[in-house]
Amino acid sequence: MNMQQHEDEINRIENTYKNIKPLSKNPTGNTYLARNVNTNELVVKKQVSLEAGEIYGKLQKLDSEHLVPVLEVCFETDKCIIVERYIPGETMEQYLERKGILADDEAKFFAMQILEGLAVIHKNGWIHRDITPSNILISQEGVVKIIDFGIARTKKVNKSKDTTILGTAGYAAPEQFGFTQTDAKTDIYAFGVLLNQMLTGTLPNEQLPKNRQYRKIVKKCTKMEPKSRYFSVVEIKIAMGKKTERRLWETDCTIIPGFRRDILWHKIVAVFVYIYNLIGLITVGVMYRGPGPKLGLVYFCNLVFWIAPILIMTNFLRWENRVKFYRRIPFGLRILIRVILSLVVMGLATIGMM
Repeated sequence: MNMQQHEDEINRIENTYKNIKPLSKNPTGNTYLARNVNTNELVVKKQVSLEAGEIYGKLQKLDSEHLVPVLEVCFETDKCIIVERYIPGETMEQYLERKGILADDEAKFFAMQILEGLAVIHKNGWIHRDITPSNILISQEGVVKIIDFGIARTKKVNKSKDTTILGTAGYAAPEQFGFTQTDAKTDIYAFGVLLNQMLTGTLPNEQLPKNRQYRKIVKKCTKMEPKSRYFSVVEIKIAMGKKTERRLWETDCTIIPGFRRDILWHKIVAVFVYIYNLIGLITVGVMYRGPGPKLGLVYFCNLVFWIAPILIMTNFLRWENRVKFYRRIPFGLRILIRVILSLVVMGLATIGMM
């Protein structure tokens, strides 16, 4: 790509994605909430280092539930512009501020998802180097996304230590201060600190989890010597009880819609919707005057008419997340698809009751 093409590409990015407001600042540039002027889709636009840009370029080719889809990667002279899909939700930092210390099962539910994301990162030979509550995003569907690869790097085979000291105080492993080279065990150290934060609200040197199993995991993750930590995130999953992972996931996603996030107004709206639907369900059954043999079908279709749209609109059982290509569809379009599916189901149920 020649200089003119390079400048044209930068101009295209800037003209296509218009900044709405700044989200955060980092050493290489600000992060903005922006909007695609062509599609009206919300995105996150930021500047990162050239090394991080190389990793974002590779992330663009991945399809992982626990990583935010990368839409554009544009290299400048000394920096790189990144455009990611905007995921509605809150960071783990905000979640903990709102809820406080998490119960063991809830902490495990989030921890397992973080480990899944780290497994993808490490499998590709990358190290995140900044696993903190502010870099863990929880989507509105309760799916964890690991964000901000601004100081991520690729493991260097013939290198004894990092040349730059980077990381967040309290979460940065000792090797991030230039003693040895960072690797996957650096992220394992930070994960241990994060798990401790979820369970106690403090750093490991202040207080450890009461649960013996988690206390042991935190202590091993945060050993000073990397060789004394877990070898991989797979070992941590096994230590946390990998066999119960599916059961925990199902327990969370089958919670009655409206009561998943412990938000009062969600609960109030849900109660009104359920009461309204219950009245509709009873009313149709009472008013039915057709032949007796068809009464069962009418009740079934009536139930589908009132209940199915709720399950579809709230992504019950995370049906959307089971289809890989669906994860890359913009959130607004996914909502439209939910509405259309709900209307189709209601139409079919109506035909069944006639």
